[in-house]
Amino acid sequence: MDRQIVLISGCSSGIGLATAVFLAKDAQKRFKVYATMRNLEKKGQLEEEGKEYLGDTLVIKAMDVSNDESVQKTVEEVLDTEGRIDVLFITFTSPNAAQFGATEGQQSDKLERASVDAQKRFKVYATMRNLAKKGQLEEEGKEYLGDSR
Repeated sequence: MDRQIVLISGCSSGIGLATAVFLAKDAQKRFKVYATMRNLEKKGQLEEEGKEYLGDTLVIKAMDVSNDESVQKTVEEVLDTEGRIDVLFITFTSPNAAQFGATEGQQSDKLERASVDAQKRFKVYATMRNLAKKGQLEEEGKEYLGDSR
């Protein structure tokens, strides 16, 4: 049985971390989890909770869903290794919403918009690249990805 290839963002804490560990420890090994986070210096808790699964059903990678190049690099690496991505699980938070130039009253709105924009960008790129890898993408989509294959 082929494992489901799962790409999860926001795995340094919270629901991203919990989901990555939960799927990686599946007794039947039905999932191979690529757990990502912006800052790999924060991978300690994930490494500790998933230490039995590292390198087998759990792989930790850097990826910032708000950065196009970071998303593209990570998606390409997973597709080059696995040939597909079956599940995308996207979480996004910011420890400092003021970085978006928001006043205290505007922070949650700006953060929510940034989160939604990052998630859409990530989903569109990963989905299109996955389809291109499977040979199911029309020429227009390949041009969008900068890929004429």
